[in-house]
Amino acid sequence: MMSPEMWRELIKPHLQRVFNVGRDAGLWIAYHCCGAHRPIIDDLVEMGLDVLNPIQSQSPGMNALELKREFGHHLAFMGGVDTLDLLPHGTVNEVRKGTAELVEAMTSDGGGYILAASHTVPPETPDENIFAMYEAAGVSKEEIFDRAANIRGRDQGSGTGGQRRVQ
Repeated sequence: MMSPEMWRELIKPHLQRVFNVGRDAGLWIAYHCCGAHRPIIDDLVEMGLDVLNPIQSQSPGMNALELKREFGHHLAFMGGVDTLDLLPHGTVNEVRKGTAELVEAMTSDGGGYILAASHTVPPETPDENIFAMYEAAGVSKEEIFDRAANIRGRDQGSGTGGQRRVQ
């Protein structure tokens, strides 16, 4: 949508101020940028980024394993489970296998990876494929349901009408 040069001129200085506010407050800096943003990742690292989200591996230059190899010593990554083909159209076994391979490759050096879809999960995605993605990381369907029930139980007891209160 814009060249890296234009991004550096128009966006980077203002985004740097936002990063600085978080950094000054002692917060980790996470940034969401869709698509093929490989040409500005060096800039984001220089600016103090900690977590890059998402990894849309179908976009040019955004292969998760290449990004991990090149920037993994500077950044943690979030995303990478393909939402164009694998998650909505793959079999449960394909999703489980693809996710397990991604998690293994992205954490083989000890971490720096947050499992997530590469973007919003399409509505046509079978529920079982979503559960298979989490199962590959050791989170069972039952655990997901139990955690959701616990959250709903806390919310109902808080008088917030199902909305969580921020403390």
